[in-house]
Amino acid sequence: MRGVSVVALMACAVSLAGCGGGGGDALDLAGNLEVCGLNCPPTNGGNNGGGGNTDNGGDSDGDGVGDDDDTDGNTGSGAGGNDTSLSSGNTTIVLESSKYQKPTSGSSLSVMSGGSGMNNAATTAAILSGSKPTKMMMQVDTKTATNGSWAIPVYMDEYILGSNLPDPFNSGADANGGSNTRYREYRALSAADNRDELLQVWAWDNSYATQYQNAIGGDEAKHQAWAFGGNATTNVPTSGSATYNGRFVATAKTDNWVKPDDAEISPNNLWRVQGNSTINANFGNGAISGQLNPETWTGRDDDSAWRTWTVGTSTATLAEPEYYFYNSTLALNGNMAGTGATRNTYSGTTTLSGNFVSGDNPMYGGFYGNAASETTGIFNVYGTAPDPRGGSGGITSNRRGYLTINGAFHGTR
Repeated sequence: MRGVSVVALMACAVSLAGCGGGGGDALDLAGNLEVCGLNCPPTNGGNNGGGGNTDNGGDSDGDGVGDDDDTDGNTGSGAGGNDTSLSSGNTTIVLESSKYQKPTSGSSLSVMSGGSGMNNAATTAAILSGSKPTKMMMQVDTKTATNGSWAIPVYMDEYILGSNLPDPFNSGADANGGSNTRYREYRALSAADNRDELLQVWAWDNSYATQYQNAIGGDEAKHQAWAFGGNATTNVPTSGSATYNGRFVATAKTDNWVKPDDAEISPNNLWRVQGNSTINANFGNGAISGQLNPETWTGRDDDSAWRTWTVGTSTATLAEPEYYFYNSTLALNGNMAGTGATRNTYSGTTTLSGNFVSGDNPMYGGFYGNAASETTGIFNVYGTAPDPRGGSGGITSNRRGYLTINGAFHGTR
């Protein structure tokens, strides 16, 4: 597997594109989406990363897909029919039409399957071994009233072209080199089933992150999910502290901003964002803090050409002018769950810097490997700025500038 390229921020690793019907430029594979876990399995279901229980109405052929075809006219269709019900699994953030969906209780959950008979634990082992399966399925239980509107999970085939593209988590790092980052992309496309799905899987030594998108209907990502899992740490330090340095990738949507007449790119856009991450863990009191610093924003101009703004540059760029939100950072704050050496998960909030007011901003993460050598997590934040030009003049009307950004982060110490 090839490592990731920060500049390319390729479409198929954190893609905004709504997947078209095959072929085409690699940056177009996931087509213009609007925003666009932890593995410790018990015997039956389990905690925040176990196999979990999935009710798909029976599975006589053992393929992981239920036998209830055609009972509701939508089964197997991207139009809906999902009846996945999980008592445990990988912690997941879900969005519908670019909006965060708050579970009725707890968090949304998902499990991964790399083939018939492979539960979440076996699939995790395959992902982390570097020999990722050639097929993959992500089953999502949103824990919301609209769970049934999601497509019934199916196995997606690996999309080799996408898998071989640069991976934005590590610039220029080879999968077999020091970073040990591995990336795979999977796709399922069916006009008959109204299905245009993309699944991305990033893996490190002891943890992984996933992004699922269903771009049925064209430009809008009707359904999107971010999740993470791996070999959860069982000997978390109980004193001292650690700093984890790494990368994050995200998809973002901006709207209701004022576009200057001479702008090369509209501020109301769909973006691929990537940058560096710093996560601080205080193992004594369980506090988690951190910051995600965007380095590049990539979107399409009016001619559908890709343009990138590199944060912190003073020279001419490909995405003029310099919009306010380009320079916003994301602060992470939370607390570890439980006590002692097994408190390997944490949760909290994400906050946008500057004049943004932040909401709908969950953050989840976990520790992986011996003595918490890695951390991986996911986030979402919805922000509004009082001046749609990005200034600080205060609220003078009901117009606001909006930003939604969500993604995954990883770091090692």
